[in-house]
Amino acid sequence: MIKFVISTFNDFWMDNAAENFYRIVKEIAEVEPEVVESDLSENNIEIRITNKEKFASFLKDKIISRRDKYIFFEKEDTKTKLINNVKKDFVIMQYGTKIKGKNVLKEQVYSDGDLASLLEELIKDLESEKKKKTCVLCNRSFAKSIGNLKQSIYPFSTKIKSLSGIRTELDSDHNIQQMKDYFDNVCPVCYVVGALEWSDGGIIYRCYLNSGKSIFLLPSYGDLKKLHQLKSKYISRLPIGESRSNVIFKFKKATGEEGSTVPVGNNTLMLGFLEKAIDECLVENENRISFWEVRKKYGLDSWVLVEVPSGTVKNIRQHHLKIKDNALNLIGLMLENKFKTYEQIIYKCNMRYMEDNSIFWEETEVLKEDMARCIINDAYDGFASAMLPRKKAYFDIFLDKEERENFPNKFIYEWRWKKMGLTKEELERLSKAAEVVAKVANEHIGDLYKLDKARNLTELLEGLQQISKRTIGVTERKEMEKDQNIQYLSFKSLEDFSELLHLKGSMGGNDFKNLKSTLMIFACMKLANEKRNRNKKEEK
Repeated sequence: MIKFVISTFNDFWMDNAAENFYRIVKEIAEVEPEVVESDLSENNIEIRITNKEKFASFLKDKIISRRDKYIFFEKEDTKTKLINNVKKDFVIMQYGTKIKGKNVLKEQVYSDGDLASLLEELIKDLESEKKKKTCVLCNRSFAKSIGNLKQSIYPFSTKIKSLSGIRTELDSDHNIQQMKDYFDNVCPVCYVVGALEWSDGGIIYRCYLNSGKSIFLLPSYGDLKKLHQLKSKYISRLPIGESRSNVIFKFKKATGEEGSTVPVGNNTLMLGFLEKAIDECLVENENRISFWEVRKKYGLDSWVLVEVPSGTVKNIRQHHLKIKDNALNLIGLMLENKFKTYEQIIYKCNMRYMEDNSIFWEETEVLKEDMARCIINDAYDGFASAMLPRKKAYFDIFLDKEERENFPNKFIYEWRWKKMGLTKEELERLSKAAEVVAKVANEHIGDLYKLDKARNLTELLEGLQQISKRTIGVTERKEMEKDQNIQYLSFKSLEDFSELLHLKGSMGGNDFKNLKSTLMIFACMKLANEKRNRNKKEEK
C-alpha cells in the first residue's frame, strides 16, 4: 500500500487544488474501493493506494475527461464550419502542436502521450526512500522532480527577471543578494495537483473578447473540509463548456424568445455568483433551510479574484475579497423573500443617452460594476451616488409591478431603513418627497447634485428649500400640460420629509447619511420614470 498525506498550504490556489484532487480520487474510490481510499479532515487529505497500476489508469482517464470538460469549449470555425476545441482564455497554458486537427496542451499533465509515464514517475517518487530534495510549495521531501515550477502549475510563479529578482536575502556580511530561483524544486505531488486545478469545475470565470484580460474566482479557506462542502454544493449547478462565463442569467426577449446574459466585470461576477450560490445552498435535501444555517455551514465570505492578462506574458493580479456580513445577510434575506438582488436590480439597470434615449453601453457597465461593488462592500451612500445622471446619460431601470413594490419594501427596507428604526409609513413619506425632487430635477438637474453633495442636515434642508421654490414654476407648467401626477408635487411632501430629517437626521452620524442616500435612490428611480414618460410623449 502507498499512503501519503496532503496538508493545507495556506495558499488559496494550492488549497483549492488539493480539494480538487481529493474529489478526483474520491470519485475513483466510490467506483473502485479496492484500488484507492481517501479521507478528508480540516487540515489533511489522506490517500491510500492499494493497486498502483489501476489507480494510475483510472486517474489518467479522469484527467483527460476533466480536461475536455472544463478546460476546453467547442467552437465552430467560421471558415471551415468544423467544430474546434478551444482553450478557455483564463487558463494559463500554451497550445502544443495540433493532433489530427484538434488543439492540444503543451503541459504534460494534460498530454495524452505524456500523462501515463508522468503518473508512473509520480508513483515511483511516492514509493522512493531516497528523498533528499525539499518542495518549495509543500515543504515535503521528494526524490526527483518531474517538471519545473511554472505558471501552469502555480500561476503566481514567474521567470521574468524583473519579478523573480525581488526574492532576496542577507548574506553573512549583511549584504543583499538574490536568492536562487527554485524552479526545479517542486515535488511530483504538487506538480500534478497544481496543474490539475485548471480542470476544477469549481472555478468561477468570466472571459472577455478583445479586452486584454479574463478573470476567475475561487473560495479562500484554510479549512479543506469547509472548502469541499461549499464547492461540492455549487459545482454541479454551474454550466459546462461555456466560453464567456459559467455564471449565466436567463431572460425573456421582447420577441418571447429566451436570451442569456453574463456579468460584466469583477464585482458583478462576485455578486451574481454569490446570489446563485446562496440560492442553491438554501436548499438542503429538497427542503428549504434558513440563511443563518447556510452561513454557519458554508461561510461564503472569503474569496480570491484573479485577473489574467491575454497574451504570452501572464503577470497576473489577485484580489482578496472579504464579503461584508451585511452584504451576505442582505442577499440571503432577499432570497428568503423571493427577491433577487442581482437578477432583479443590477441586471435591469442601464445608463441611457440624454439625446436619443438609447443605451450607453460603456457607462452601463460602469454603473453595474459600481452598484455591485457597493452592495458587496455594504456602501449604501456609494450605491445612491452611482445612480446619479452623468453628463450625457441618465440612470434607468425598468421593473415590473411586483419588483417596483419589492424594491422599497424589501430591498431598501432591509438594507438600511429597518436598521434606522423607521417604519414603512415613514418610508412612504420619503417616497413622496422623492417624487417632488425628481419632477424638479427633470428640469433642473443641478438641484439633484446639490442634494447629493450635502454634508450635513443644514445643507440638505437648504437644497430641499431650493426645490420647494422650484415647484411653483414646475406646477404651473404641469397644470398647463394636464399632468395627472400633479397631486404629488406639493409643499406638504417636502415638509413631511423635513420633519423626518429633523427627527433622525439631527442625530448625525449614519442616520443623516442613510436618510439622504435613501432620498437620492428614490429620486433617481422616479427621475428615470420622468425621463421615460417624457420620451414616450415626444415619440407620439
